[in-house]
Amino acid sequence: MRAALLIANSLHTYAPFTLIRGGLEGAINALWLLKPDQRGERITRHILAVRADDRDQTTMAACVDEPPATPRDDWIEKLINECGLDRSRVRGGVPSFGSIAKTVDKETWCDGENIGELGWRMCSGMAHGREWSTLDVLHRQFVQEVAEGVSEVRLTAGMTDIAVLTQLAYSMLAEAITLFSNRSSPQY
Repeated sequence: MRAALLIANSLHTYAPFTLIRGGLEGAINALWLLKPDQRGERITRHILAVRADDRDQTTMAACVDEPPATPRDDWIEKLINECGLDRSRVRGGVPSFGSIAKTVDKETWCDGENIGELGWRMCSGMAHGREWSTLDVLHRQFVQEVAEGVSEVRLTAGMTDIAVLTQLAYSMLAEAITLFSNRSSPQY
């Protein structure tokens, strides 16, 4: 992002949103894994993340006609038994990233705002070149009317939007780093 904005001195229409999306996804995942006070819930979420990773690796392997990696079922079963985890929850469905973002928003923002999910969805739509995000997120500047009912417009990324979304990713990542530091410190 720094290279694109400061060194190249340009603001690409879509690229900043893709970069911010990566930061938001990392921060949201870290917060989802670290936020619960109960160790058993943190372990459960880790197992769900591992299961999602196994599922995605299996899907990728099928794309290249390779055998999938060995699922970590034995390790998961051992953790269920050792930690007294809810088997049906651990072995149940793997949450979507959208539901993970919603959970993080509920656990992070005291007023129940969904800004993490909203920021991620905006950036995700832009990263995938979705029409709704192009029209909703980018700034539109009327250029000229080409024909009746047809206008030429210039779509550009707004620096304020980029700054706000970058600050959101930074804030969430800072919270995750603080949680990691707290969770990894000896609990005397």
